[in-house]
Amino acid sequence: MKKNKFLYILPIALGLVACEPEFDDINSPSYSGGSADFSNYVAVGNSLTAGYQSSALRRNKQVNSFPAILGQQFQRVGGGEFTQPLLAE
Repeated sequence: MKKNKFLYILPIALGLVACEPEFDDINSPSYSGGSADFSNYVAVGNSLTAGYQSSALRRNKQVNSFPAILGQQFQRVGGGEFTQPLLAE
């Protein structure tokens, strides 16, 4: 019985391992925002939006907050510069 299960699992495992993604140019991907306008972006939320983690608000956490990450992604598709009020260093 165990041998039969192995015979079914082996081809599936080999098929998953054999798959490779194909990219035209992996070094310079092109991004497109489509018809969306990312020139204005406002993030409204709670303490997590501001970068509050580990019971404190720190500059390095603010830079890695999800609004800052989204702002960086929007810049890649033609959005404006994302300015975020940060704590002093």
